[in-house]
Amino acid sequence: MAQHSPAVVKEFYNKYTERQKRIGKNLRHYFLFNQIVKNGLKRRHKILEIGCGIGTFTELLADYIKSGKIVGTDISDGSIKMAEQFFSSKKNMEFFTTDMSDFSYPDKFDFIVAADVLEHIPIESHPGLFRTFAQQSHDSTTIFINIPHPLQIEILQKEAPETLQIIDQALHTDVLLKAAYEAGFILDKLTSYKLFQEHQDYQLIIFKKLRAYNHLRPTSKWSIILEKIRYRIFHFFSTI
Repeated sequence: MAQHSPAVVKEFYNKYTERQKRIGKNLRHYFLFNQIVKNGLKRRHKILEIGCGIGTFTELLADYIKSGKIVGTDISDGSIKMAEQFFSSKKNMEFFTTDMSDFSYPDKFDFIVAADVLEHIPIESHPGLFRTFAQQSHDSTTIFINIPHPLQIEILQKEAPETLQIIDQALHTDVLLKAAYEAGFILDKLTSYKLFQEHQDYQLIIFKKLRAYNHLRPTSKWSIILEKIRYRIFHFFSTI
């Protein structure tokens, strides 16, 4: 893969703002909002959104976060300027132009969100990125990541390379796990799903701090009994 300087990448995404405006919110944005709420997002939470662009997905989050805070970052200063203008009336939102290599913020975040972003950040930068995630996390922070399925990217690289962005790499699970585990995270969930294709074209990945798993939290006896009854009923009706 060709190497691109941060300045070249910034220029690409400054021009990409018009495409973001034209496309607006699509099925992926609404699906991800549904999933982030299902995975524990609360209205009081503090969110760090990586690669927020002009604020397309950010708008869905902002409608929900009432007493919390949203911090958005992007390498494109043009995108950040548009996001700041669009959300100028929101007092609980801040935006920063950064490639995340030098990012620091005084607060810890409840959710760190990278929705279709990591495939556009060079793999060699991922260890540093996850270390930044660790620095901005508390023990209960959720790292919420969505990426194109790596096989989907590989198909596009062969059949439709003109549809890809300046950096668009296939991120296989072993690569993500290595960077995340070295930074002190552990895989909590990984789901491959289909959205725009008949095959699985996206992956939703959740990481948690390893320390979050240091203590046993047994389920109540009655919850276990009720679950067993439910599965026994399912088994019974499935076999008649």
